[in-house]
Order: sequence, then C-alpha cells, then structure tokens
Amino acid sequence: MARRVRPQVTYPKSKAIAAITTTLSAVISELPNGRPKEILLVLVGLMAYFAYHSFIIIKSLVLRTGIQWISLTITEWKVNKFLRELEIEFESPQTSSERLAEIQLLMKRYRDTLALKRLESLD
Repeated sequence: MARRVRPQVTYPKSKAIAAITTTLSAVISELPNGRPKEILLVLVGLMAYFAYHSFIIIKSLVLRTGIQWISLTITEWKVNKFLRELEIEFESPQTSSERLAEIQLLMKRYRDTLALKRLESLD
C-alpha cells in the first residue's frame, strides 16, 4: 500500500514577503530606466521585509489597544449600571440604615475600582 504524500508545509511569512516583493518590483519596473531603478530593484527584498514587519507591529499595536478600549468600555458600562441600581436602592425609604451604610461602601469601592481601571488603561 502506497503512503499518502503530504503536501509541503507552507510558510505564510515567506509567501507574504514574496507577494510584497513582487508588487514592489512591478511598481518599480514602471519607473524610467536608470541608476535609481536599478538600486531600488536590488533593495526590493529588504523593503518588502521591512514593510511586512512594520505591518505586523502596527497590526498588533492596534489590536491590543482596541481590545483594551473595548474591555474598559464594557467594564464602565457594567459598573455604571450596577451603581445606578445601588443609587435607586439608596434613595428608597424602606432601606435600613445598615443597608445604607453597606450601599455607600459598595458604591465607593466600585467607583474606586473603575477609576483604577481607567488609570491602568492610560499605560
């Protein structure tokens, strides 16, 4: 029984750099003949490598920042919703004095935690 031949492992990084190199070479080939065109054609691989890694760094930075912002927004929304519920209970005339003290403590703790999260997000 013949063994099944596995396809070769693809390397997405190499393919991406090759695609960028091909694109840059096509753009550079449209330039008029001369020394600058030759120099750019020699450096096209280095430019593609730099462009690829620049894109990766920028993408990770944007994703990380976006995820942090979304997380902070969701946290703020949930905490503010909980604080509104506590304020409604605090203003209720049937609430005991012990519960009022507990509500004040909870509200202070949640507001402090939210302020701390906002400060952490500034880093």
